[in-house]
Amino acid sequence: MEGLTPQDAELIAKATNTNLPISIHHVQLCHGNIHAALVLGILYIDHINHGESFEKPNAALMLEGMATRAQLRRIHSILRQLDFLTIKTKGIPAKNWYTFNTEKYYQAVLPIIKGIL
Repeated sequence: MEGLTPQDAELIAKATNTNLPISIHHVQLCHGNIHAALVLGILYIDHINHGESFEKPNAALMLEGMATRAQLRRIHSILRQLDFLTIKTKGIPAKNWYTFNTEKYYQAVLPIIKGIL
């Protein structure tokens, strides 16, 4: 967590040290959309487990995020607005690749976490 004070790094670690895919800072980042926040949490956990860039099938996201195909399209449109997450479709058959910019993620969640904790 480069560029963060030790206190900020501790706050982020405390708020994100969970196996639960949904948290209040994800809800706020997704403008109150609970499904988008849930999927963002799932993608965040996958980012921790698989690295900065990873592929996740839509079927898996729909199952884990309890979303329909139409809801997933709306979720993707919300998530594409986030500065720290890039969603690209590659290959045949098409697969979505997600890339997290960890520093931008921390910059986005830190003000929210400071307001909560």
